[in-house]
Amino acid sequence: MSIDDNLRWAIMNKVIMLILETCSLKQLAEIMIEYAKRFEDSLKVPFKDARDSTDDPSKFFNLVKEK
Repeated sequence: MSIDDNLRWAIMNKVIMLILETCSLKQLAEIMIEYAKRFEDSLKVPFKDARDSTDDPSKFFNLVKEK
């Protein structure tokens, strides 16, 4: 595991899990409604298109990590 992975896990474990456990279902639904389109859009981008559209390998790497 990399430092990035460890940081993501720590943030998820300490912050996101706390939010999920203490937040009302209505608030969680509002968050999902607000961000669902963004999540769908990032998942729909084919890897080939993302790789071909940039000369910067770090952008492609970040897309892979995000998915």
